Amino acid sequence: DAIIAVSNYVAELFADSAYSCFPIHVIHHGIDVQHFAPPTRAERSAARQSLLGVDDPQLIVFGSTGGTDYEKGWLELVYAVARLPDALRRRCRIVVAGDPPPDDIILSINGLQMQDQVIFPGLLDDTRPVLAASDLGFVLSHREALSYAARESMACGLPTIVSDAGGLPENLEHGVSGWVTPTQDVTALRALLAQILPDAATLATVAQHTRQRAEVLFNLSVFANSTMNVYKDVR
Repeated sequence: DAIIAVSNYVAELFADSAYSCFPIHVIHHGIDVQHFAPPTRAERSAARQSLLGVDDPQLIVFGSTGGTDYEKGWLELVYAVARLPDALRRRCRIVVAGDPPPDDIILSINGLQMQDQVIFPGLLDDTRPVLAASDLGFVLSHREALSYAARESMACGLPTIVSDAGGLPENLEHGVSGWVTPTQDVTALRALLAQILPDAATLATVAQHTRQRAEVLFNLSVFANSTMNVYKDVR
């Protein structure tokens, strides 16, 4: 009787299908923005000590909780960081939660001499420590409807980089609450990193806008009320 799409991207897929005769409502994912929230200084320090072995303020930590499948695009970040100027590259760490990646992916990382800078904490019951330890979040999927991982990263106050795949760009405002980069384009991603990583003031400003956007648009009450309104309309 009605269609709920999790993003405008998905709504367009429905509109070009046999379901187009039904009313289509776009309701983006809702998340618990109190559960996923910026960490305290002590929580951040403990998370970095646990994952990195050190809480070095010079380190730039990228965190992903979207999984280690190749299609999640995290390997493009490894390639992009590997191409940064040496002084900046050495400061970077990439944390990717999920199943351990296959051997051929590990060999690729070793070939880039990035094995000491890419960390796999495995499958986690609670992903918040990864986000707490991070300075930036990223979801660089090759295909994606919207992404809970992107929204959780933003709710934790992380400046977040997403690819332009599917509904991912709908999570943020480019240059304001994060950045959108072309899918599977390592050159463009490297250029973006070289631009934003040395700019601590911009990263701090984007982090603030990121959290504000999550509080207003991602919270569960907005999601639940919108969903209930659809249910009531078709009752």
